[in-house]
Amino acid sequence: MSAIRRLYFYVLSLISALVVVWGAISVLQTLVAGEGAQTGSQLATGLSLVLVGLPIFILHWRVAQGDAARDGEERASRVRSVFLYAAQAATLGPLVFQVLYLLNRGLVELLGLSSADTWFGFTDQPLDYLIALLINLLALAYFWRVTRSDWASALNSTNLQDARRLYRYLWVLAGLSMTISAVYSLLRYLLELGTPALDNRDMLAGGLSLLIVGGPILVYTWRLIQSSLTDPAERHSLLRLVVLYAVSLAGVIGVLSTAGSMLTLLIRWILGASYTLASFLQENSGQIGLLIPLGIMWWYFGGILNREVAALSDQPRRAALRRLYYYILALLGLAVTYAGLIALSTALARYLSDAAPFYTDLQYRLSGALSSVLVGLPLWLIPWRLMQAEAARSDDTGDLARRSVLRKTYLYLVLFSTVVGSMVFSGQLLYLLFNQVLSEGSTDFLSKVMEMLVSLVITAGLLVYHWRVLRGDGLVAQHALGDLHRNFPVLILAEHDADAFATATLSAIQRTVPDVPVSMLAVSADLPGALAPRAVVLPLSLALYPPTAWQGWLDQFGGQRLAVPLPAAGWTWLGQADKEISELALEAARAIRQMAEGETVRQVQSFGPWSIFGYVLGGIGGLIVLSILFSVMTSALYR
Repeated sequence: MSAIRRLYFYVLSLISALVVVWGAISVLQTLVAGEGAQTGSQLATGLSLVLVGLPIFILHWRVAQGDAARDGEERASRVRSVFLYAAQAATLGPLVFQVLYLLNRGLVELLGLSSADTWFGFTDQPLDYLIALLINLLALAYFWRVTRSDWASALNSTNLQDARRLYRYLWVLAGLSMTISAVYSLLRYLLELGTPALDNRDMLAGGLSLLIVGGPILVYTWRLIQSSLTDPAERHSLLRLVVLYAVSLAGVIGVLSTAGSMLTLLIRWILGASYTLASFLQENSGQIGLLIPLGIMWWYFGGILNREVAALSDQPRRAALRRLYYYILALLGLAVTYAGLIALSTALARYLSDAAPFYTDLQYRLSGALSSVLVGLPLWLIPWRLMQAEAARSDDTGDLARRSVLRKTYLYLVLFSTVVGSMVFSGQLLYLLFNQVLSEGSTDFLSKVMEMLVSLVITAGLLVYHWRVLRGDGLVAQHALGDLHRNFPVLILAEHDADAFATATLSAIQRTVPDVPVSMLAVSADLPGALAPRAVVLPLSLALYPPTAWQGWLDQFGGQRLAVPLPAAGWTWLGQADKEISELALEAARAIRQMAEGETVRQVQSFGPWSIFGYVLGGIGGLIVLSILFSVMTSALYR
């Protein structure tokens, strides 16, 4: 089955299956409800869904099942694997929601509350949810049996394993979210228990429901994942690292946000706000309710992440994963610190210019600004100092750290932001000055000028500091790389003196890495007596069939061999796209540079438009996530 045909049949099978499931639920709910104002309309809707969806599902699912029964490769295809686990998720998700509703409804009635205090659900009929639960359970059981059969008969279970891994980690995240929400609700209930005229028993019922349902989901699914780590594919999967990073960073940011929010009120209390200890705890009940579960989440999953990264045998990959974690924290910490410093300077400028009452700024503006600095500064300095210490080393580790893409991304992102910020504050400062001279100006001119001036100084200070760090990295790297390049002689073997590829490669290496000693030699000439290159560049056809005089020399050569797949009559190089000689020569020069610098040679990949689109979306999504995290932290501090 072709990929497009396969996708067509499985997508329609999934859609029609869900139409049948919810149509059957609607029919049974209507029949059980009996006569009513909307019974006929609801029954017609349910029957229409079933009668439309069932033939489409049977037709497409029979074709998909027949193809899978005849072809083992089809049974183990990625689309089928994703379909089976997506079908299970689409039926198990509503089932969990229905269990939550029924449990929450029972606890609400047990506590003597009204049905309006139920957290989950859209109707007030428990029997409707029980019917939906049973129908979804039947559909889940069917797709689970099909999946189990595929696991037993699939010749290649890689795609099934990938889909199951994603399925399990999604349920871990769902169970973790429900458990954190449950602990948050229960702690808030306990902290607000003595508040007069506040009946928060609905929080107790909702929290217990989430804990009873979400806790077992989290524990069971996580134990399944942990028990599967004997398989190297599971232990070293990229998805596992992504989940551990996401959960750990969410824990760090959540803990710092909630702690910072509490710190804001504490500073406000110290500066004269009228709080008692009881009112302070009640005011921070939400922050305390989040701080404890998020702190446990950070401690547990962060510990697993650190242990697994430390256990990696690939040192460069281990160092890169460690840098990723620290540079993300440093970037967020710097952003929060910068926002706090700007807010602090603004509040002080307004106070010094008598533009705002003293205690208003002190208690509300300064409390948020000070808590931002107190939270953001350690979050920036601790990881940044670790990364600076690594980059300051004089060995290969320090050299790789200075040339790390993550470090350069961090530095250039900060430089870009501070340059833009300096332009904004400079423009606003000039506008205020010109406006004051050329028009009537404003009454708070001095206050605004001080705000812009201090903000410009802070922004320019960060700009200069990071520019000096980047310049220092470049100077040290240039000196170290120059030594590496000069000690890496290269020999280009050509089929004849006028070889176009050899000439183009010689020129490309001289342009790309000018310090590398490079020479070109035709194999038709006599073999020189003294040759001591560190790397040899030659066409792949020449590497396969060298002249007799060169065969022994190549066999005994102990350096790097770079074979380039040039087009040759009668030869087809699988996995290689047709490229111009100039493009191949440039790739060879880049590979020589990587060899000279002790890096692993990375193949240049050609990306299609969809791959480029995906990378662009991924980059935009990453920036959006960082922006959201920054907004969450700052909004928690300024409240």
